[in-house]
Amino acid sequence: MTLQELHQRFPENAAEVVHTLWHRELCEFVETTFAPGRRRVLVIEPHPDDAALSIAGVMWSRRHECEFTLATMAGRSNYTSYYNLEREYFDIERVAALRRQESQLFVSMLGGRHVDIGRTDAALRYRDNVNWSLDYFRRTKMAIAVATSRTADPVERSKWSQDVQSLLASTPSDEVWFPLGAPHSDHVLTMNACLAALVSNPRLVEGREIKIFQDVPYAARTPDFSEEMLSTLAGVGVKMVPESVPIADVFEQKLRLVSVYASQFKIRAMRDDIEASAGAHGRGSALSELLWTVRELPSRVDEGGIVPASIDKQEQERAAQQWLARNRDARRVRVLLLLPTGRWASDLSRLRQAFPKAHFEIFASPAAASEVRESPSGDVDLVPVGEGTRAWALLALKLVVAKPVPTLFHVGDKRLQAARGLSRLWPLSDTVVVSSMNRLMRVVERGSLATREQASESAAT
Repeated sequence: MTLQELHQRFPENAAEVVHTLWHRELCEFVETTFAPGRRRVLVIEPHPDDAALSIAGVMWSRRHECEFTLATMAGRSNYTSYYNLEREYFDIERVAALRRQESQLFVSMLGGRHVDIGRTDAALRYRDNVNWSLDYFRRTKMAIAVATSRTADPVERSKWSQDVQSLLASTPSDEVWFPLGAPHSDHVLTMNACLAALVSNPRLVEGREIKIFQDVPYAARTPDFSEEMLSTLAGVGVKMVPESVPIADVFEQKLRLVSVYASQFKIRAMRDDIEASAGAHGRGSALSELLWTVRELPSRVDEGGIVPASIDKQEQERAAQQWLARNRDARRVRVLLLLPTGRWASDLSRLRQAFPKAHFEIFASPAAASEVRESPSGDVDLVPVGEGTRAWALLALKLVVAKPVPTLFHVGDKRLQAARGLSRLWPLSDTVVVSSMNRLMRVVERGSLATREQASESAAT
């Protein structure tokens, strides 16, 4: 209803009631008319709320100049803030519908429209073929958390890239904005899908200005990731010019826009991260949002996708490649899982590909063992290991006198150095330590791609 209609129907108390509802964040004001001929801007986000968190200030400031179309890649989700409270609220259809409504409200406040691409988010992709219960979530929540940090597999990358191509082809726009990427699988996946779509079909770039925006709240929580991503993009030939847009004058309005996504968080819990992100790259104490205008795209993008890599991660990948080459013909392979891998079924398939003659002996923490049990296999022996330092120290002592076997140690970032020191206790077993199975699987994937290319060349010859 319009404010005028409310005042006509309830002349005595409309103003007071509306003010109270607005103050309690139970209603919003939406402009009904905008000037024609606004510049058309297509904003592509990984999940509902990512654009609001990252660039709501810019979008609000430019709403009378720009007509925004907001496209959400992974609108199919069962994620709400109840995850953190361990409440049983996992109904996919209800949650997805609620999140769509929040996005529609957010973009209507900017005078734009919302498009839901309908892909499934990384957390739900972990297990999309079962109805989640609270017991199931409690047993698998660590594996689900790890899954959201894993690089998407080739099939998923291809689907998202095709979706972006279709979106760009069917949505006329003067500008396209997409995220830089963050330590969440879907953020990197969205960036890769957009870049792959633009590079594979240069006609989609013609007449469009391409901008990349920094992901919030990750800009404050994981600033090193952004630097690694910028360096990686520059290394593959993406040339960009940064643009820091002041938002101090509209910061409170940004918080109001973000608060629309109440199914995901309450603004009280997010304000500090949003403010820290806005202050991370401003001049002095100025609050701003950061975008980059793309001046040049590479001629091609690696099929494996673009993944930011620090020097340490690059070293892990090289060590994994050498370890795989040395042990390809091994009859037994030992895998130590301090953490779940987040994608054990596909990881096991790739391990079989890398070690075609091997039987696998898996030593796993309780959370990792739960994931391994979901994909039972005749060529796998599961040995559960207790929780905590003592249990793993006892295992380490047993491995000192065990028969030497090529060993893969999956530990996460926090315990990487400790695990490297621990592995020196069994020097005769060739051991590679990885913080994420991403490192190893990328090497296996590249090897598989090279094999296919060689086979294709041979067939052509």
